[in-house]
Amino acid sequence: MLRLLDIARLNMTVVVHGILTILLLLVLRALQNQSEMLALIVAGLISSQVCLATAWATWSAESFLTRFGRLAWNMAWLYLVLLIFATFDERRHTAMLWCLPVTMLPFILSAWLPAALFRWFSWRLVLATAEHQPEPTVPPNQFHLADVGRWVTLLCVVLAVMVWFRDELQGWDGLGYAIMVNFGLFASAPTGLTVSLLLWLSLGERWTAPRGILAGFLAAAWVGVSLAAAYFGLDAVENDGDVWPGIWFLTVIVCAVTLATAVALRLWGWRLIRTRVKGQEVDRPGLIKN
Repeated sequence: MLRLLDIARLNMTVVVHGILTILLLLVLRALQNQSEMLALIVAGLISSQVCLATAWATWSAESFLTRFGRLAWNMAWLYLVLLIFATFDERRHTAMLWCLPVTMLPFILSAWLPAALFRWFSWRLVLATAEHQPEPTVPPNQFHLADVGRWVTLLCVVLAVMVWFRDELQGWDGLGYAIMVNFGLFASAPTGLTVSLLLWLSLGERWTAPRGILAGFLAAAWVGVSLAAAYFGLDAVENDGDVWPGIWFLTVIVCAVTLATAVALRLWGWRLIRTRVKGQEVDRPGLIKN
């Protein structure tokens, strides 16, 4: 299994996230989109995945091209999975082909911005057990023939799936795509910031005063969202009562996915530490190699 993951250039975290996404989409498909709560779970899981992959790639100790290639590879797989499930619909609009990237891009940017700020202060992800592993015998930035084969294969599969989307928008068909794009625009900033900060808090080596202050601010923000959801969700308040409870539930999903991923990464030995950078190398054993 690990050999297959290495061939596909995927790690266990990405695969577990992908399996959860596929299972939830299958359940949502079986319920014929009748469960709003399940739809929120899917939206929270996918948006968290995009932000987690962005922060992970940003904090890597490798070069920019390697980090960008890893992020693009993970996003291409997620795009393929979502397109495959979209082919189950009777109408396969061409708008889905560009709405998905447009919705995912704000999440990538919102997670990259705080992660890049931490990286500017020399924060890097390291593997604690890497010092017991042999050093690679080839340059880490070398692009092999096998990488060309992987990208060509993936792009061919994506193009083959894209052929199914031929219907043009008519009437109210574009409303769902507009909602999806608006969700990406409005939910990306808080989601990206929350994921990056929670991951930074969870993967640190020591609990310092700045971490305690930041954790207090995040807890206060979550309490504020909870109070707003409890108040505006009452039947006595005349407003869109489902909005704030939906925001609260989406926040819980994002935080739960991020914290669960951080716990798994800590168990596998990953840590986020502040290091001294010399060119492209980190002056500490244990660099990210995958």
